Amino acid sequence: MSPPDAPFRTRKLGRADVRVSELGLGTAPLGELFERVDDAEAAALVARAWAGGVRYFDTSPWYGRGLAEHTLGRALFRRPRSDYVVSTKIGRVLRRPFGPGAIKDQWLGGLEFQTVFDYGYDAVMRSFEDSLQRLGINSVDVLLIHDLDPWDHNAPALDAYFGQLKTSGWKALSELREAGIIKGIGAGFNSKESIPRYLDLFDIDFFLLAMRYTLLEQDVLDLEFPRCAERGVGIVIGGPYNSGITATGSGPKAMYNYSPAGPEILARVKKIKAVCARHGVRARQWNFRASRARSRVSPCKRDPREVLDLDPGVSVALDAEARDEADPRDALLRKAVLRELAHGQDSRRQDARSAREYARSQDGRSLD
Repeated sequence: MSPPDAPFRTRKLGRADVRVSELGLGTAPLGELFERVDDAEAAALVARAWAGGVRYFDTSPWYGRGLAEHTLGRALFRRPRSDYVVSTKIGRVLRRPFGPGAIKDQWLGGLEFQTVFDYGYDAVMRSFEDSLQRLGINSVDVLLIHDLDPWDHNAPALDAYFGQLKTSGWKALSELREAGIIKGIGAGFNSKESIPRYLDLFDIDFFLLAMRYTLLEQDVLDLEFPRCAERGVGIVIGGPYNSGITATGSGPKAMYNYSPAGPEILARVKKIKAVCARHGVRARQWNFRASRARSRVSPCKRDPREVLDLDPGVSVALDAEARDEADPRDALLRKAVLRELAHGQDSRRQDARSAREYARSQDGRSLD
C-alpha cells in the first residue's frame, strides 16, 4: 500500500495568519539528541513525512546547535515554498565556542557551536536571520519564543529573561509580525505553568506545548487550555509520546520526558497498552485521536524517527486514522476510560461524567 497522495487536512494556527497540516514533523532528533543520524537517513525521514501528507515542519537553532535547521533546509529547499509551513525559534544565539570544553549540553552530536540565551531585540533579529541562512530559504512562517520557562531557567534567571523579552525582544517579534515578514508569534516550552504568564504579558498567537498533553498527562485541561480558548490562542502538541515511551512501550530503553523511564511510568504504560489492546486501538494512535478532538489543538509534532520505524502498511493505517473525521465526544469519552489508569477505578464514573459534560458544551463548535 502506498502512502496518501494528498496532504493532511489543515487547521488555522490559533490567532496566526497561517494554516498548518494536522500532523507536523518535529526535528529535534535530527539534531542528534539521543543518537547519530546520517545525512541519507535524515533526508529519507523528511521525504517519508512529506509522502505521508505532512506539510508542517518545526525546528530550532537549539536542535543540534543548528544541525536540524541545516538538515531540514536541505530536504525542503527545492520544494515549492508555498506548499509547506516552517516554524523556528528564538531565544538562543549560536556562537563559536569560547574555548576548549565550552560546549556542555544534552546533544549527543550536532554542530560545534556554543549557545547563549538572549531574548533581546538584537538577538531576536540575529537569530531570525541566521535561521533563514541555515535553512536555505528566505522566509519562515512563524517564530516561537523558545524555552523561556522553569524547565530551563531558575526563578531569578527566568524573571530576568522575561523582563528582557518584555522590554526589548518582543518589539522585534512584533515588528516582524506587523510587517508581514512572519505570520504569527508563538512560544514553545515544556511547563504548562508558563502559559498564564505569557497570556498576561504578551499578545501571543499560539503555544507549542511539549509532553504536557499525552496519554500520561492531561492536567493542562483544567486551567491552561480553557484560558487559551478564551483568547483564541492555538495549541500545538509537541512530544505526544513523552519522548517515546507511549509509542515504543515499556522496553529496557524506553524514554520518558528526555530521560530513561522509571518504574512507575513503565507500569502505567503497560496498563495503558493493555486497555488499548482490549479496545483494538494502538496506543500511538490514541495519542492523535485525543488531541485532534480538541477545538483549540492544532497538529501534533511527530518524532521523525517514528516515520521510518513504522511498517509501511501500519504507517498508512495511522495516516488514514488521522485523516478520519473525529467526534469530539467520542474521543473525550475514550480518554475518560484511560484516566482511570492514572486516578484509580473509583474515578471512572466521575471522569466519564465530566467528559460527557464537556463534550455537550462543545456541540456546534468548529474544530478549526
